[in-house]
Amino acid sequence: MPSPDVADLEPMTADHLDAAAALSTAEEWPHRPADWDFLFALGRGFVAVERGAVVGTVSWWPFGAFDASIGMLVVRRSGRGRGLGRRLMDRVATAAGGRRLHLVATADGLPLYERLGFRVSGTVVKHEGLARAPAHGGTTDVGVREFTAGDLADVVALDRAACGMDRSALLRALVVTADVRVSRAGGDVAGYGVCRASGRDLVIGPVVGRAEMDARALVSALLTTAAGRFVRIDVPQATGLSGWLQGVGLEAVSQATTMVQSPSPLPPTGPAKRWALANQALG
Repeated sequence: MPSPDVADLEPMTADHLDAAAALSTAEEWPHRPADWDFLFALGRGFVAVERGAVVGTVSWWPFGAFDASIGMLVVRRSGRGRGLGRRLMDRVATAAGGRRLHLVATADGLPLYERLGFRVSGTVVKHEGLARAPAHGGTTDVGVREFTAGDLADVVALDRAACGMDRSALLRALVVTADVRVSRAGGDVAGYGVCRASGRDLVIGPVVGRAEMDARALVSALLTTAAGRFVRIDVPQATGLSGWLQGVGLEAVSQATTMVQSPSPLPPTGPAKRWALANQALG
């Protein structure tokens, strides 16, 4: 029988990030120390410490007063089977204070999340490959330009309509560190897309827009700028964008499950739609 869990749970601090990065590297996750820094600056988390060593982590990001995303749950292989993952998740649920909790589950994590009351809400498809400029630029009917500071309010409003939550803090962080493009319709901002350094090279996402032509145009513009570099993009399967992405050279390499634990009904969304996630941790 596995020995009882004797690890102590502590709030995550900057001093824990090197050890956290070592844990994710041991799992062959692509997160660089800089990615951990970015995620830590945006959110909160807990670490499990046993005999002075970090043996587990979990992070969470409050999106306004009603929602939060959970990610980066990792437990050192030698410490598994003792309920440590559940303890970390219980600590986040308490800290989140009744918020609706969103996450993307691997196959290994799915049974734990189901026991904790999370329900399946969809599927995410991960696409990867070398970026190249699409032959037809996605669509000729949508104008795309670089983001300016005056677009921020429109981008935040579009994102809230698509996701049903307040991700303004995430968006404010992204627009100062990433390549951000907006699409326009009739003079209004109809979509936005982000490309930033992360993992093996670049991640495209989030991508939000009112229509698929906005998503294609935004991704096309970002792929053109990133041509020749390795890119990843995570898209909800329900959007139907995967077929087009494979057509522009980004192969579907894996799937994961989106889940939600919601003490209150999910708010309505639309007409804007989330076509790509920021990443699987942030949603």
